[in-house]
Amino acid sequence: MAINDAVKQMEQELITRTNKAEFFRLADGSLLKKYLPNQNPVEKLLQDHRSLRFLEDKLGELVHEGWVYRTVRLLDIKVDQRTMRLEFVPGDVLSNVCKSKMKEAEFRCGIWLALYHNKVLGGLPQGLIYWDFNVHNVIVDFERRTVVAIDPGMSWGRTGYAYQDLVRHMHSALVTLVVKRKSSFTALVSFLKGYAVATQTAPHLWSYYKGLRREIRRQFYQYSRKSYAKLVAYPFVLAMTFPFYFGFVPGYLWLKAIQRS
Repeated sequence: MAINDAVKQMEQELITRTNKAEFFRLADGSLLKKYLPNQNPVEKLLQDHRSLRFLEDKLGELVHEGWVYRTVRLLDIKVDQRTMRLEFVPGDVLSNVCKSKMKEAEFRCGIWLALYHNKVLGGLPQGLIYWDFNVHNVIVDFERRTVVAIDPGMSWGRTGYAYQDLVRHMHSALVTLVVKRKSSFTALVSFLKGYAVATQTAPHLWSYYKGLRREIRRQFYQYSRKSYAKLVAYPFVLAMTFPFYFGFVPGYLWLKAIQRS
């Protein structure tokens, strides 16, 4: 039987679609990710394949306080069909976690990011960061006590500051969760607390502000490409969150580091 026919027989239904790929639930319980032809699909597929293999080899399953932290497992890849097959990960995407559990979920996400930085950056403030640890790319399962990152945004050959990962996650939480009243600033503090509990990286204010500047610049460019309304609104969002990003976050991380020592 041809591979295409086999894949079609396995496909059950289209679960979701993004601007880059479609996701199908297969009969064996796994997920099929099919890259759309309008976004350099082979290049993106190979990049994601390399990222997932690297993360699986580098991280494996990390255990902290009875919880397991890892990345999604890649099962196979078919370049000619622009597809990869991934394990099905039970649990809730962070953006869908109910408000009553959001503080605990964000705390666990902070631990996940700290463990990643410990393993990959080795305690340094700069290196191969995760790039896309947002509220849509991590699944939390309270019953099984697992946190699984599902879509690394690694850009190979490009490094960044560890704090860019923190700022990007918190910004996605602010835009997606706080604005929609599914979360609060206390949940973001829980994220910082989780990171501070597990990190082996000493606070470095200069690196933090350089990372913050890079992330603000990236966000501005991103909004400028989306719509004029978002571009106009962004300076107001930045002004409202200025005390949080420029004062509270570095101060909190520094205080927790002093308490640990």
